[in-house]
This record gives sequence, C-alpha cells and structure tokens, in this order.
Amino acid sequence: QEESGGASEPERRGSRRACNVIAMSGLDNATRKACAEAIESLKGGFKIFQEESGSPRITHLICSREEKRTEKMLLAIASGAWILPPKWVLQSKEQGKWLDEHKFERKGKASKAASLARADQATNSKRNTLLARYSLKLAGGTHSKTQMLKKLITALGGSVVTEFKDDDRPHCFALWCGDANPCVDDFEEESYFIKQEWLLKSAMEYQHGIGSDLGLYLIWNPRIERSPPFPSLW
Repeated sequence: QEESGGASEPERRGSRRACNVIAMSGLDNATRKACAEAIESLKGGFKIFQEESGSPRITHLICSREEKRTEKMLLAIASGAWILPPKWVLQSKEQGKWLDEHKFERKGKASKAASLARADQATNSKRNTLLARYSLKLAGGTHSKTQMLKKLITALGGSVVTEFKDDDRPHCFALWCGDANPCVDDFEEESYFIKQEWLLKSAMEYQHGIGSDLGLYLIWNPRIERSPPFPSLW
C-alpha cells in the first residue's frame, strides 16, 4: 500500500543522500531484473546493494513483503531506509526521474521502525541511535551469522568488541549467536550470555529503552549462583 502522509522536516532533508544504496528482497526473478535495469538506467546517485562489500548501509529496500525478518530487512531498518514496493522503481523509470518516496512508502511495522531510525539519524548525532550505549562481545554461531550480526550492530550504532575495557560504553555484555544453547565450557568464569533474539527483535522494532527487558533473554551461567548485576535502568 502507498502512503501519502506528510513527513517531518528532518525526514525530508535526509530522504536523499549523496550515494543511495538500493537493496532488493523477496522479488521474483522477472521483477528483480526489471528493477535492476531501471536503477541502472536512471542512475542519479543510486546503486544496487552489494552484499560482498561488507557495508551495512542501505538507503532503500525494494521488497514484495515488508514483515519478513530477513538480513536485508534488518539492515534496512537499522539504516533508516525507505521500505518500498517495486512500483516505486518501475514508475520512476517510466517518468524518467526518481519519484518522491513518501508517496510509495509501505505502512507496516517495519516501515514505521525504519522511520524512527531515520529520524534519529537526521539529528546527525550517533548518541541517538539504538545501540549507541552498547558494546557487545559475540560468541558461538557460524562465521556468516556473526558477520551478519556485526553489520547489524554497527548499523544500529553499537560497538563489537573482543574484550571489555574500563573505557567501554555503559552497557557491555556477551551475545550468544549460536542456534543451540551454549554448554558450560562456553562460559567464562563470571560471564553470562544474552540470546541473539534480543538483538533481532530490538532491531526489527527499533524502540528505545530496549534494555528494560534484557533479563528476559538471559542465558544463565550454571557456574554463577547469584543473579547477574543488571542495572535497574538500561
């Protein structure tokens, strides 16, 4: 569905960037090819997202459905991208210019989350991003899974570290990236893990105050008898 509602001034100022990166997700082969040809013909500071580049940055996501939690969808929300149907690209080609995204933006939860991220980024302050106060140490999981989570954390303004230091961000913890629960030997002596679902859910919804329910995603360390030292407010 299209949305024709007005956008805030910060959103309008940030709607187009010097280099816009368009990703495509969930499209059939014919639609994907048509969109790729349209992007190439229009140019105008737009290029197609290249996964092998290692960059998490996406400015526009073209998708058939917006609620599916794919890697591109998560990165798009974290980047504050426009989430749009294929007809935005195809109609832009027909008119020979890039059309206003506001008239095509989807209305679902993912678009609303991306809009919140875009508003944060419009302030030009990294302090406003979702994970600006978080340092995460990743454990478990495959190489591809941890690389995806690293890109997501970076896009959300967080820091990925190999060890925690005194000068790190206020909130530091280890994120378990494996699909199966960790065994005893995976824990360091005084450590605990947070499930990756916390990060994925937080990214998909893009809501500040995400630390308030952090304890719900705790993976208990059987070596520790006392509760972990969670601050009362995160």
